[in-house]
Amino acid sequence: MSRFSGILGASNQYGRWVPDQEITVKAIAGGSTVDFSQALFTHSSYTIYTKAFWGGVTIIVPPGVAVEQDGQAIMGAFAGNGGLYSTATDRVQSQAANASVTIKVEGTAMWGSVTVAINERAKPAVVLS
Repeated sequence: MSRFSGILGASNQYGRWVPDQEITVKAIAGGSTVDFSQALFTHSSYTIYTKAFWGGVTIIVPPGVAVEQDGQAIMGAFAGNGGLYSTATDRVQSQAANASVTIKVEGTAMWGSVTVAINERAKPAVVLS
């Protein structure tokens, strides 16, 4: 399991890399960005466990990735929803009708945010065999 923790600073993953099927991302008074735009996908499904406290977690995906979001926000934002307290169960799908990769984002945002963005300029995701 990969771990990225931005505590009073930043922890970022960019470029070409092979992600583990389970990833933990934390932002505590800091930020963490995990960019899958150039990732080499070896599996069709991944799970990201997130925690944001006074910070932000940003997940960037290429086209061809379906993102399922399931989390809670307490005076923060998760999956575009926010407020005093909110829960979010959402599915973000890029332009590809048949996504080859699914990423599930679970977690909590307290006085922080967990967001997902699609990098439309990246090449579509494919699963390597």
